[in-house]
Amino acid sequence: MPGIYGVVNHTGKTIASSDIGQSLKHFPFYSDTVFRCGGFAGGVVSRNTPVRIAEKGKMLFVLYGEIYSLDGAGFTGNVEDLFAEFLRSRHGLFKRMNGEFSAVAWNENDRTLTIVTDHLGTKPIYYYADENHTIIAPEVKAIIQAVGDPRVSPDALREFFTFGFCLDDRTFVENIRLALPGHVIELGRRATKKEYWSIQDFIGGKKTDVSFEESSEEHQRLLDAAIGRRASPDKTLCVSLSGGLDSRTIVAFLDRQGRKDVKTTTFGVSGCLDERYAREVAGLLGLPNAFHELAPEKISRSFEDVVYLMDGLLSVKHIHDYPFLPGKYREWDTHLTGYLGDPIHGQRLFPSNPLDPDVTKANSEGELLPLLVKKHSQVGLSGCRLLNEKNGQENLLLTIKGVVERSRLSHPLQISDYFDIYERQRRFIAQIFHLAGRVFDYKMPFTDKHLVEFCLLLPISFRKKQKLARASFVRAFPELAGISWQKTHTHLKTGRMREKMSESVYYFQYALKRSIEIASRGSKSYRPPHIYDPYDEWSRKEFKPLIEDILLDDRTLSRDLYNTEEIRRVLSQHMHGLRNYDEIIYLLLTFEIWARLFIDGDSQDSLPFQKSLS
Repeated sequence: MPGIYGVVNHTGKTIASSDIGQSLKHFPFYSDTVFRCGGFAGGVVSRNTPVRIAEKGKMLFVLYGEIYSLDGAGFTGNVEDLFAEFLRSRHGLFKRMNGEFSAVAWNENDRTLTIVTDHLGTKPIYYYADENHTIIAPEVKAIIQAVGDPRVSPDALREFFTFGFCLDDRTFVENIRLALPGHVIELGRRATKKEYWSIQDFIGGKKTDVSFEESSEEHQRLLDAAIGRRASPDKTLCVSLSGGLDSRTIVAFLDRQGRKDVKTTTFGVSGCLDERYAREVAGLLGLPNAFHELAPEKISRSFEDVVYLMDGLLSVKHIHDYPFLPGKYREWDTHLTGYLGDPIHGQRLFPSNPLDPDVTKANSEGELLPLLVKKHSQVGLSGCRLLNEKNGQENLLLTIKGVVERSRLSHPLQISDYFDIYERQRRFIAQIFHLAGRVFDYKMPFTDKHLVEFCLLLPISFRKKQKLARASFVRAFPELAGISWQKTHTHLKTGRMREKMSESVYYFQYALKRSIEIASRGSKSYRPPHIYDPYDEWSRKEFKPLIEDILLDDRTLSRDLYNTEEIRRVLSQHMHGLRNYDEIIYLLLTFEIWARLFIDGDSQDSLPFQKSLS
């Protein structure tokens, strides 16, 4: 992924920063801006994201990304002014910054490297530090290739096979960490972390002295500003348009702002609701909409690419439209996405269907921890059974207990909200957009700091079932609100009672048809219209030979990390239609491909994504 990289060599073997930079240049349209200040050398690999560098004496300041505003003062965008403010107020500067950025500062006098990302970590930096080297990079693989000998983190693997993502700052490699959002990390004689922005300060509906009408007006103002800041007039814009509310909101505000040159793109299988509703929204606004039909043969050919590009941190089940993207890099400059819209507006606060766990029913920490796993994980505690360790589930629950304690929150609803945004969204959902960020400059309006703070401070009743977001949209864009959305299968003006009836009928039909499918042991397949990516179906058909060739291979089964009997059981029951284990199968496939590339040292010369651009 584009971003800042660099190395400080202390003793021992010298690592060249140019080698790190070269390992990040996956596509020919990447540029590389290099720098050196005393003992720190590096650069910034970029597609078309702004890079700003300032130097003063034996100090260096590097900023990658966009700063949209600086709280409490006028902002010129001048990096020298930011550097001067950093030298004056240090950590106080970042608390005032609203943007999507990562930054690095080097002080040659005390040989301290400071790294920081924005309040939600939209521009990631990974780091490694020992007595010989300090290395930073936007991808784990660049550090692995520099230092070698990756030791797998048991905690990260346990989390990945349960949630589908790693928690906190972990990666698959024990001593390579992700810079936490809202933190300033200093790597010098000793490593220190200092929090400059905390999501916990806003979660919980603390603002009670506002009316619904006032909140709706302010919400529209903040949304309009957040989207406008990211829609540069000199850039070609594309919006990932689905059947949901968030992407619809983006194109609606862009239309209000007079942007008639916006392109939209939608992906899925033919006939899915996303295709239908996105086409209706684009048609009403007079925007072009390109539908990319997901093809299993193209997706399977991209498995190894995606594992390599994403350092294994994104399951191959969530490749989505990646096979189409490299061929589009000449058509779009900036891609706008609705990432984080659902959680900040409260979509996941309360159960969305009868099968969704209700964390408010937890009366103790012992009851809450399993509910958090059930609500926010892809697999559940049973994922630990795939690992060759005796106390996997107990160790995982201890890890989650640590996350809960660090949240400094007490109410189960607030803790779940924190876990969703800070862990699930940041370490899982954002990875899907980071994948596309390898090709395009991705902008995320719903991560705007002012918008996030405003939404999380609202009374819980305003966020329940996205009440405020939906009401604001209906008021501002009544015609677009008349088009159904895929979460409720009704339009946004529908009353809550009718909406609940529609949801109940839908889930009853789905449960009935799914039961028939299970009873027939997979011989009859039912695909509900809201499913845009039928990976469970593909895993038993198109992907089956590839899955079994890798996961039942002697090389996989002889790896000490796995419980081989559990792997065989899961695959057998899934392929025979007795159970649906597609989530854990894709996670296992993802990690095994990663292990072959980075532990076993399989050649990466044959990766197809580079050939596709030639």
